[in-house]
Amino acid sequence: MRRSQPNESELAVWQATVRSGVVAEAESRLLGSIVAYARSVTSMSPRAVTAMTADVRKMLGVAVDAWFEEIHEGARGNKYPRLSAALMVSASLTPFDPAATATVLGPDHVKVIAAQRQGLNTRLGVVFDHIGERLCELWRLSVGDPAVDDLAGRVSAVAAAYQFADA
Repeated sequence: MRRSQPNESELAVWQATVRSGVVAEAESRLLGSIVAYARSVTSMSPRAVTAMTADVRKMLGVAVDAWFEEIHEGARGNKYPRLSAALMVSASLTPFDPAATATVLGPDHVKVIAAQRQGLNTRLGVVFDHIGERLCELWRLSVGDPAVDDLAGRVSAVAAAYQFADA
């Protein structure tokens, strides 16, 4: 007979795997947007861009870890009693049908899941915005163009267009 609950070590391995996947996907999207939208900066100073983005994975990891902690705090605080932290993470990272979820878990849980999805997107978007600002500064140092704010806007728009929670 199969037990209904995984043990703590299984949950820890699962969470580490999920965290790693979310960070890797966000990093791939971020670096892809740099290549796509910051070609002029990357071609002028490839070493500077590499140095500038060296801590991207760490920054994304911090954002994802904070999101996980928020979910665990909610589970401990009994904000969503019918949702364990693992179920909340899963529900937040995958496309879900709000009507079906409301039927199974209740309408309040649909709101909580949507808020958690948005929370992850917001946290990761902050990292994208920060890297966009770094690119702007690199651009300013490289060519001195005063109209560089467009570059930050483009990188930020790419971040906003992606729904990391569906990664």
